[in-house]
Formats: sequence, structure tokens, C-alpha cells
Amino acid sequence: MSTETQQPLGPLVIYGAGGHGRVVADAARAQGWRVVGFLDDLAPAGTAVGESNVLSATQVRDARAAVIVGIGDNKTRERIQLRLVSEGWRVITVIHPTAWISPSVAPGSGAFVGAGAIVQAGAAIGEGAIVNTRAVIEHHCVVGEFAHVAPGAALGGAATIGRGTLVGMQAAVLPIVRVGAGATVGAGAVVTKDVGAGITVVGVPARVR
Repeated sequence: MSTETQQPLGPLVIYGAGGHGRVVADAARAQGWRVVGFLDDLAPAGTAVGESNVLSATQVRDARAAVIVGIGDNKTRERIQLRLVSEGWRVITVIHPTAWISPSVAPGSGAFVGAGAIVQAGAAIGEGAIVNTRAVIEHHCVVGEFAHVAPGAALGGAATIGRGTLVGMQAAVLPIVRVGAGATVGAGAVVTKDVGAGITVVGVPARVR
């Protein structure tokens, strides 16, 4: 999938009208997108969400809008984004203007990089991934597809987190450490050694819960 982050123009819909969706909408407006509304499976069309409303799929199609999935849950975000792509929607990337991203990094389609986040040289940000507010991704890290690095979390140089992994708020993954797909790193944890797929770790140093 292509990534569209330069010179953003035109209408955009946020899929997901919850708290994270509203954060993505604010960042998209700051980036230059014209947010025309939200799509949401649980809220009826016409529901007010901040400055915009929930739209019907027909209204979105008529607007010829691009879309980004603004849902924090990794599995839900992945399922919806893959469906949208299969249906031919144009899925874009949103990067808050206050984030700093190395010119060598091109986040994948559907990725979101929040306010004050830092992504250093040689890092890879997979499609549908979230690098949330003030998160730090150091050089040559890999953030897997549909992973979520929560606010204030940090990945040391060349660390890897797998597809669908959650790194909780203020957590740290030390350099070169690998966290497997679908794993969860609890808030404030410090990961000093590799974590297997699907494992939850908590504490300092992080241990299996």
C-alpha cells in the first residue's frame, strides 16, 4: 500500500468516533486534511462528534473521501482497515505536525503518529500502526503492522515489536530487544529481554504476568 503524508488535500473520514478517533481527527486537521465526519459501527449517522458528525457510508462515498481508522484496539483496527482496503477505500496516514520523523522513515498506510512523537533514522513503522503522543522510536526500530506504542512509551535503538503488539504508556523496550506479535507490555514496564508472541509482561524489569 502506498503512503500519503505529503501535501495532504481533500476530504477525510475518520473510522471510529471514540476518543482515539477524535485525537486522529484533530491531528488530521492540523496536517491539512478537511475532516468531513466519522464512520462508526456503533453510532447512527447524524450523531454529533466534536466538530463533525457520524456519516453514512453513502455520504462518505459521495464525498469521495479518504479514510483512516481511528480505533486504538489493534485487532479491531486491523480487521477494519483490511476490509476497507479490500473494498477499494483510499487509506491514508496521519502525522501530527509536531511529531518529528526522520526523512529516512515512511510510515505505512493507515499509520498514525501523534503529537510530539519522535521517530529516528532507519526505523520502520508498519501499516496501521500507532505511535502515540510523545512516544519515542529510536534508530532502526521496527514497529510491526497494527501495533500500538502508547503515549510516552519508548523503544531503544534496533528494538522490534511485532504485528499487533501493545506497548503501554510510559513503558520502555531496551535496545535490540524483540517483542513478539500480539504481545502486551504493561504500562511503565521496562523490557530487558525478548518477549514471545502473545505474552503479557509487566513490571521493572518486565516479567510474565
